[in-house]
Amino acid sequence: MKKISIAEYVVKFKKTKNPFHLIKAIILIVRQGKIDEVVFSIYCQFFFKPSKVLVRNDDELEECMNMASKAVALYKDRRFFSRDQLIESFGDKFNVRALPLDFIGCRTESIIQTNNLLIVGDYGTANDSATIAIICRERCTLNNFYNQLQGVRHIHSIHLFNKSEILISTGDTKKFTDLWIVEGNNIKFKKRIRRYLAGYTAAIKVNNQHFFGTDFSGRPNFIETLDGERYYFPSKAYKMWVFAFYSFSDRYIASINTELIHEGNRKTLSIFDTANKQFVFCEYFCD
Repeated sequence: MKKISIAEYVVKFKKTKNPFHLIKAIILIVRQGKIDEVVFSIYCQFFFKPSKVLVRNDDELEECMNMASKAVALYKDRRFFSRDQLIESFGDKFNVRALPLDFIGCRTESIIQTNNLLIVGDYGTANDSATIAIICRERCTLNNFYNQLQGVRHIHSIHLFNKSEILISTGDTKKFTDLWIVEGNNIKFKKRIRRYLAGYTAAIKVNNQHFFGTDFSGRPNFIETLDGERYYFPSKAYKMWVFAFYSFSDRYIASINTELIHEGNRKTLSIFDTANKQFVFCEYFCD
């Protein structure tokens, strides 16, 4: 039987006003150790309102529309790589066939190539796997570091920090972001740089700065930097978790945000100007 999530119980409560569903949601929040996450979300709602969308002129609006259409096309082209799709896409250069048969697949945001390596993070669904696979032309090495940590169920994203270091973000209960070193044909844990509320589902380098997208379903979401600067999404995307980032002109971030299926499954495309630190576009789009 499929387990009902916290968000599903909240949706049921909103629809029926039956306190039983709210109680079940609270019980799950406590059991899963998400009290800090819920308190933080309430705090954000009170003190950090959605950002305004500021477009300076018609030329910028037209440019935004062009970027939006390109970002949506990229999103629709590939959102998740199954094991077979990884083999199809990367099997000519890397020994992807050596992945175990129970490797479910990974999000597009959890695939990087560096130093002649393909590094992918499992987003296990049925088996709750957070395996890291480091694949070269000859072999595939599995790192089970995160499978040993209680509360880590998936790899949310893997981000190339520099030529020899990567950042790995996890979910769902334990939302860490860790710095790893790439050494030869393997990776080595270096340090934890975010211990709480850092299960970033997207990361990107634009304009010589690293940006990260949050994963809070039905709660305030934002773009964050390593320095702790936060830019809350406009109202249409405010309570949608970040699915993917795309960059344009080494200045703009196009962010795909989405609801969970039981929340409505709507999607938005937001464009953030990293030079002026403001959102210049945000609209719903059809999947």
